[in-house]
Amino acid sequence: MNLRLLALEISNFKGIAHKTINFDGHDATISGRNASGKTTIYDAFLWLLFGKDSSGSATFAIKPLDADGNEIHNLETSVEAEILIDNTPHTLRRASTEKWTKPRGQAEHVFGGDTTAFWIDDVPRTMAEYKRFIDGLIPEAQGDMAVEMRAA
Repeated sequence: MNLRLLALEISNFKGIAHKTINFDGHDATISGRNASGKTTIYDAFLWLLFGKDSSGSATFAIKPLDADGNEIHNLETSVEAEILIDNTPHTLRRASTEKWTKPRGQAEHVFGGDTTAFWIDDVPRTMAEYKRFIDGLIPEAQGDMAVEMRAA
């Protein structure tokens, strides 16, 4: 199977407010100074595929932080990739949003946790459907060893 990454779009993921990386048919190297976002881009790609970061953790913080180090609320965190699978284009998307409720009799909304949604080619999918699709491309065990980001 031939799998090629065409573009990666990251929104509100850790320290990245919005970034689109177009690979334009070329191999790419992401380089930069320490703390410039290289690992964040890699973590975003791995979160899109497996829901984990580069250390293999599924319980890492994906929300952006304010200047005081507090989570910024009411933002959608999302990662989307355009890929070619055997020369057929596909779009993968994972997004996390917050659930807020206003209990009866209370003035303030209460944070009720996060929810994650999945799409393949703009069609909403369950987590199980999404995971099966990804496992058919890159089994998670193989992805844990190394995912090489290559352009078309």
